Amino acid sequence: MADITKLNVYTKDYLDGIDNKILYGSKCKKCGNIMVPAKVICTKCQNPDLELFEIKPEGKIATFTCIGVGTTYFVKKGYSMKKPYCVAVVELDNGQMITGQLIGGDITYDENQDPLIGGKPIKVGAPVVGEYEEYKEVIEGKRGGPQERDRCRLVFKLK
Repeated sequence: MADITKLNVYTKDYLDGIDNKILYGSKCKKCGNIMVPAKVICTKCQNPDLELFEIKPEGKIATFTCIGVGTTYFVKKGYSMKKPYCVAVVELDNGQMITGQLIGGDITYDENQDPLIGGKPIKVGAPVVGEYEEYKEVIEGKRGGPQERDRCRLVFKLK
């Protein structure tokens, strides 16, 4: 088992990268396995000796779904059966997969019931580029009441 006090990469590094508008992956120094999002231990050889490296958040849609009944987060953002949102699994240019919301306009449907975003067709294989959406996170239960902090999340747009 890996000694967690000697890890080179932590999940916090990945999340801090997103907050700083950088997508990090991790690369195993032993077998060369590349993992996105960054992992703390190699998923191939279980080696904890990894290094962070920056990855361009660009690729193509591997699969997607349009959702009308969403999580509390998306309901609070105004999404519903009448205003669905789309989540895509994106195959990055380096072959790794990552999930993110597809943004760029309202979800509508053409005459064949194929989904469109901002009037553009959503298709498997369509090229996308990542963007960082800023938001405020409210942290409850801290001394002095709730506190806000600036955060980012990775989202994707059709090219």
